[in-house]
Amino acid sequence: MAVNLSSFAGAGWQLFSNNGVPLAGGLIYSYAAGTSTPAATYTTSAGSIANTNPIVLNAFGRTANEIWLTAGSNYKFILRDSTGNLIGTYDNISGINDFTGASASILADLASTTDNAKGDALIGFRQSNSSGFLTGAVGKTVNAKFQDYINVKDFGAVGDGTTNDAAAFSAALTAVATTGQDIYVPAGTYKINSVLSTTGHLNMFGDGEKSVLDFSGITSGSSGITVTGTATEIQVVSSASAGNLSVVFASAPSLVTGDVFFLFDDAVLWNSIRPYYYDGEWLECREVSGNTASTTSPLYSSYSATVNAYKLNSKPKVSFRNLKLNGGANIFGLLKITFCDKPILENVILYNENYQGVEIDRCYRFMATNCVMYNKGTGTLDDYALIISNSQKGQITGGDYYARRHGITIGGGSGTGAVTNRNIKISNLTISNDINSGVYSADMHGNMQDVVYQGCTIYQGGGWAGMDCGYDNCIIYSALGGWCVYASEVKGGEIFIRNCKLFTKSDPSTISRGIVDCGGNSNPFTASTNATVSIIVENTYVYADAASATTNFMVMSNLSSSAYINIYIDGLVGNVNAMGAILRTRLDSGTAYSQAIVVDNISNFPAGTYLHVPQGSAYLNKPHRMMRQTGSVVMTATSGTKQTVNAGTNYRYVYPRPPQVFVSVGSITVGFSNSAGENVGPAIYQIDSASFRPALVSTSNANWTATIDMTVNYLSQIAEV
Repeated sequence: MAVNLSSFAGAGWQLFSNNGVPLAGGLIYSYAAGTSTPAATYTTSAGSIANTNPIVLNAFGRTANEIWLTAGSNYKFILRDSTGNLIGTYDNISGINDFTGASASILADLASTTDNAKGDALIGFRQSNSSGFLTGAVGKTVNAKFQDYINVKDFGAVGDGTTNDAAAFSAALTAVATTGQDIYVPAGTYKINSVLSTTGHLNMFGDGEKSVLDFSGITSGSSGITVTGTATEIQVVSSASAGNLSVVFASAPSLVTGDVFFLFDDAVLWNSIRPYYYDGEWLECREVSGNTASTTSPLYSSYSATVNAYKLNSKPKVSFRNLKLNGGANIFGLLKITFCDKPILENVILYNENYQGVEIDRCYRFMATNCVMYNKGTGTLDDYALIISNSQKGQITGGDYYARRHGITIGGGSGTGAVTNRNIKISNLTISNDINSGVYSADMHGNMQDVVYQGCTIYQGGGWAGMDCGYDNCIIYSALGGWCVYASEVKGGEIFIRNCKLFTKSDPSTISRGIVDCGGNSNPFTASTNATVSIIVENTYVYADAASATTNFMVMSNLSSSAYINIYIDGLVGNVNAMGAILRTRLDSGTAYSQAIVVDNISNFPAGTYLHVPQGSAYLNKPHRMMRQTGSVVMTATSGTKQTVNAGTNYRYVYPRPPQVFVSVGSITVGFSNSAGENVGPAIYQIDSASFRPALVSTSNANWTATIDMTVNYLSQIAEV
């Protein structure tokens, strides 16, 4: 029999009376714990010989033998003196090191899954490594440690690629909606055959592409996971002006420091090209004083009393990290995040076959880092990898985005909060689409401002739209039609290409477009273009081996805008076999306005390339700066004549109208003499847009008596800007 030494009077104990006298003849009675049922004890560890019950103490208050208890049993001991007087009662006594007896209750407590004060709440934890506890690490219970995040398998998720784990994920979403704990998705393939949604916090992470959320079994419905915050209208706005760091309300606003709110005016269109490009923007409250809310950033626009203000209420914390999401042919999208502040996507791999992959909808301070999104698409008009809708202050960094139409699109809808997209930076990623779609992979809409693609590689072209947007240090490959950047729905401001490389393998002139197309066969500049536009191309390289004598680097067509349209092409290096013009402009209707048309610092284009071809006269006589060109021609002042006129010298690049031309011999323009001491001076006989005719003249109006060859240097330019 298995026995353990008693923790009461087991071996070598000496017992005493209450007066401190050895308990000679004392009696030890043994019972089952908590009862009056006698229970045997044993004399040795063999457990074969029972002690008497009661055990009689000798004259020195000691037991004649040791006391060993049956393993797994708890005992009650009653100690009396030799006359039967009670000395003490000792209950729930177990054997020493008996983890099947007295410890059974402890083990039961440790195994408890119903009492949150037991189970892992009874086990200590402190962070350590192989050398021991880490300095500064704070001790906590294992229960508290496990509450750092929860595991979907705690809710019954299987992850075997077959079992429908939708209920387990739904339960996990509910569990964290208010606590904000992270949800851990261990490696596995989790079939989720119904859509998931929450209005609370949702922070989910996994083991990278080994943690797969498979929504392909959903036959219809919206996005696989939808997270939706709430926004509530607050006090009426009294005044708000562009550039200011404050909004004045008609009464004290219900805002505190750190609150996120937006202004939304569905009575005013920011860009009238579409009926739902409303005015409005996102803001963060810095502090409130009286009726004024100070903001952390200046306002983009000014607003009238018709504007409404809304505050984000729940502001769910949202993040998806180190996960792979698979969709199918029927599901609308995989993720949709609405009315959230600081949602994060990090190292997310996504595959879908329908409308969209991820939509960031009416969010503030969003971020996506090192994501890979692929949307095979269905061949309809709406196939996107990432959609950014009516959001502000976002960063998309690193990764690879592909969709049949648009790898990334920036636009939005028409509901409450459908404000202008603003302050969005997209950097260091690859964007592509199906070249046969015929559209650009980097899509822009007219409801956006202050958006830039930086350091990106873009296949099948990019768009220009809205206001103050463009490309910096990007590599852009053309769409099927040969154009690299295509403008539409322009409101005003700067639209730019800076420090970029453009590659086209076909000739866009065959479809009446330019390599940079601002209206070749579309209408980016209309009555909705109501602010000054500056089209800027700076320090850019273009490779176009299929270009022809009819190819235009840029085509600009103004349908009906009365705004100033200024063009600055400054620093353009070509790698082309042919080129018709750097810039071609036309006015389709209305009146042309421009403060500057600049084509400067052009190099490596074929001789005879036109700097600017204005179709009609609308933009011909606007202020120009056409690049300075220099050269020289050798002429002969012949004896017996007083004037020599060159047959004609071509500029390398053709001007839109006759430029200014300056001629010189060396560093002087008059006073040069032949061997007879007769004065010979350079002059200009004729100037047109493609060439000029220099001349040598006798400054004394007399025939020369000696012949001399002279090198005439020239400088041509149009310098009105």
